[in-house]
Amino acid sequence: MKFLEDLRLNNASRQEIRTAEVDWFGAEESVTLARAAAEGRLEAALECCLPAEIQIIRIGPWSFVGWQGEIFVEYALAVKARARNTFVISLANGELQGYICTSEAFEQGFYEAGNCLFDWMSGELLVQRSLELLCGLAQ
Repeated sequence: MKFLEDLRLNNASRQEIRTAEVDWFGAEESVTLARAAAEGRLEAALECCLPAEIQIIRIGPWSFVGWQGEIFVEYALAVKARARNTFVISLANGELQGYICTSEAFEQGFYEAGNCLFDWMSGELLVQRSLELLCGLAQ
């Protein structure tokens, strides 16, 4: 926290300050998740947000896919690449705690992947099920 305070006091750039803030938030979140896991509360939290909901709305030639949670854009782009006139909306239809990251994010240890309750296969499953539902609507 001292490092962040020093950046602010020394008029560091907004980017430097924001990066330090995100690092701090990530560290706090890691501690919170570790405590929850140690106390056996993590599984219960996970069960409260599952199953995740996929909502699809079709208006004329356009389809709108609603996903809960903070989903990496690569998953939305995978749907859009295989389903014309489709728009994916994340953070829709209630809460799904945490990020759904790509396998690359896990491999590289990005901030979001380090504080993620779900593995990257969750994103692949969202893509697959969304495409199945879109295909079902088209018939």
